[in-house]
Amino acid sequence: MITRLLWQPILICIFLVGCSSGVNSEEQMKMAINNMTMPFSSGAISLHIIPSAKMNAWNDIANSSVMLILQANEKGILENVMNNPIIIKQMFDGAGSFDGILKIDRYVAMPGQNTTLHIDRSENTRYVCIISGYYPFPAKQHMLLIDIPIAITKQGWWHKKWNAVLSPLEMKILLGQEAIQKVHEPTESK
Repeated sequence: MITRLLWQPILICIFLVGCSSGVNSEEQMKMAINNMTMPFSSGAISLHIIPSAKMNAWNDIANSSVMLILQANEKGILENVMNNPIIIKQMFDGAGSFDGILKIDRYVAMPGQNTTLHIDRSENTRYVCIISGYYPFPAKQHMLLIDIPIAITKQGWWHKKWNAVLSPLEMKILLGQEAIQKVHEPTESK
């Protein structure tokens, strides 16, 4: 009886220490995201481009539009590009190098002609920016900033470990008469 009374407090202390030690689950998820590898992946970005018949219209005449698809590791780099018309002009001209931009793809969209682009995701890419060259010059309604989706999984029973990996990005983009917009973006799995 005495040994039973002694073991109960010891076991309770062990369980309390075991439950309270370490970081909580949300912090572990954030750590997994921050420490995830971002490898090159062939065709991991699929953009379904849906141009309207009146895309980029000027005087009621539809026009083609060059699209820039930019990849970067940091959101701030792409936000700076989106806010700087001089850099945007240089990118459309194909001139210069740009710090932090990992890859630039160009595509010419034609009014009413749907297509799907399968783009390789560069190593360390976490964000994608799409800028469509509407007349006379791209404005905010002609740009999209997109996070690459993350798949987060939990393993283990006693010692849970969170793993985060980049998922393929699949999105429909509508190129309208005066603006572009995301039509569909899958949700992140957690």
